Amino acid sequence: MSRAEERHLEQIRAVAPGLEVDATADAGRAAHLAADAEVIVGWHLPDSVLSEARALRWIHSTAAGVDRLLVPSVREGRVLLTSSVGQTGRSGPAGVCFRHAGHRDEEDAPAGCVRGAGATA
Repeated sequence: MSRAEERHLEQIRAVAPGLEVDATADAGRAAHLAADAEVIVGWHLPDSVLSEARALRWIHSTAAGVDRLLVPSVREGRVLLTSSVGQTGRSGPAGVCFRHAGHRDEEDAPAGCVRGAGATA
């Protein structure tokens, strides 16, 4: 959940034109959107949102702690969990994913990483 600025959402849409990108700070709407979400980015993700996210493949937390996000799908390895904490250089989920996977740039990044995502949200 986030109060992302529209310009940030447009940056994501520009590098991933086939994706539906949405943002909300409303827990009810977030739970509704989560039902079909493959990626969720936010700093506060209520249990009601995570429990509805049946298609989820990746959670990126912008918060310092991720302990409360260690839901069964993450612990079982079905959902990737990343965080921005301590990241420098390329920012946001793309940079975290590349470094998490041990890759230096987008060209050798695995398919699970967002490619071409120099924009941050």
